[in-house]
Amino acid sequence: MEVTTNDEIVIQRYIDNATRFNLVNTPLIDLTPLSHKQDVRIYAKDESKNMTDSIKIRSALFNLVKVIDSDEKHFLDASSGNYAKSLIYLTSKLEY
Repeated sequence: MEVTTNDEIVIQRYIDNATRFNLVNTPLIDLTPLSHKQDVRIYAKDESKNMTDSIKIRSALFNLVKVIDSDEKHFLDASSGNYAKSLIYLTSKLEY
């Protein structure tokens, strides 16, 4: 798969907005004690510390950025859970 200029724009827009919404500093939880090997370090991201308490905000942001940078005038998605909560939060913050 070839990366296009449009892909690069979408990726940069995602990074800019992820920084804006503080999705780049998700706290890490050290799970190293769960490993049986001394030289292994294990970390997990604590996505509950995001504004919508969920990892779904990342995919919602990426999908919205793709639409914003396209000629599309409408965005339709189905969810009744954390993804919907994330879409609502982001569209209000992005002023859509």
